[in-house]
Amino acid sequence: MQWAYISEWNVFRIIVDLYLAGTDTTANTLRWSLVHMVNHPDAQKRVQQEIDQVIGQGRVAKMEDKDRMPFTEATVLEVFRLSTVVPLGVPHATSEATNLAGYTFPKGTVILGDLYRVLHDKNNFEDPYKFKPERWLDGDGKVVKSDKLIPFSMGPRICLGKGLAEMESFIFFTTLLQNFTFKVPEGEKPPDGVEGLNAFTFTPYPYNVCAVRR
Repeated sequence: MQWAYISEWNVFRIIVDLYLAGTDTTANTLRWSLVHMVNHPDAQKRVQQEIDQVIGQGRVAKMEDKDRMPFTEATVLEVFRLSTVVPLGVPHATSEATNLAGYTFPKGTVILGDLYRVLHDKNNFEDPYKFKPERWLDGDGKVVKSDKLIPFSMGPRICLGKGLAEMESFIFFTTLLQNFTFKVPEGEKPPDGVEGLNAFTFTPYPYNVCAVRR
């Protein structure tokens, strides 16, 4: 049996990693969601109508509401797909020497998965560079997910914060649109809904937006 050495410094680094991974990614997801809302006011209005019908203005959103808000959930899923905030996922490493497609990867080889390519492949998604929440709804208006939707990676090493990120994104996004309508400032161009700043995380270019109290 192998024992991991745990020191105060190791615990500190783990806490920092969890904090940064959970705040920066969620913040960027919300930034992208506002980009898409100001670029697609019809979708924004439809989300707000669903919010008014299910939640109203008298309370905050809860995760239990999501099952009754399919278009809102579909909108969040489309933000995850079109504007995935960690395009290459997080680094992984081979636990043993591995052969794949004629290539040999020694034990300990660092592997990065190109999540962005999968989420923007026309063989996986029709019109992959268009914002279309409807792609996640069936004929009955119910949410239908795809195994190609992998913004949090896949397999046994999927992002540890997936559940928390999905919860935060739904509640924060719903609360924003419950209270505000977002518009492009008069005289300014809408923000770019596809291109952005790509470092470890994928962020939209700086933009201005007007938040009008509902």
